[in-house]
Amino acid sequence: MVLITGIITRYKKLKKRAYDERLNYQEALAQAKADASDSDALKILRGIQHREHKKRVYQQLRSSLKSQSGSTTKIHVRTPGGIKEITQMATMENYIMTENERKFHQTEGWSPLLQGQLAKDIGLLGDGPKVDDILKGQYKIPPGTPPVVQRWLDTLK
Repeated sequence: MVLITGIITRYKKLKKRAYDERLNYQEALAQAKADASDSDALKILRGIQHREHKKRVYQQLRSSLKSQSGSTTKIHVRTPGGIKEITQMATMENYIMTENERKFHQTEGWSPLLQGQLAKDIGLLGDGPKVDDILKGQYKIPPGTPPVVQRWLDTLK
């Protein structure tokens, strides 16, 4: 037990100095390489530190992506009768594609910004004649505009 405690104590002391010790080693290595090749030690040191940083970042990425590997085995879908669990691949794909279609095409055809006076004032690409007035807070919102659109236009001021 005393032996293990001593090892742990030494480990903790070394762990506190590990960063400084690593920097000292890198500096000594860079200086040795510079002396051997008549190069600039600072450039070599920067290269060593850059490579180690990239290595650390990619190790973290690899570790986090490894835990996310695999495929979806089930989904839960809200239906009028409650929540339904789906485990068949073809059925899951159909539900996911339908949801993506609905989600990514929400504003097509019915957005209040693409109809009536708002469409004329803002333009399809946001380059209409009243865009500057909206940004300055001087735009008069047409009557009948939904409250959520009014709040959105107000936030653009």
